[in-house]
Amino acid sequence: MKSPITGKEMKHGYEPAVWTFRGTEYPYIRESELAVLNRVCEKLGKLSSGDISKLSHQEDAWINFHEGHHPINFDTAFSLCAL
Repeated sequence: MKSPITGKEMKHGYEPAVWTFRGTEYPYIRESELAVLNRVCEKLGKLSSGDISKLSHQEDAWINFHEGHHPINFDTAFSLCAL
């Protein structure tokens, strides 16, 4: 699957690249952030919003935090099964 996020070189000296996603340019994205976005697109890009919702409700992050309507702890992102 071809990545929906592409890059091109910039000449102004601030950042080495401008990344484009669906026609919008993001000049300050890091290479590591781009890798995360590409992985999410690869894993979830063809799913419907309903499918993603069902999938997310199987994750410990949702199971452990939804009853009390608490914000999901950032650290649980590192244990997401879907990604």
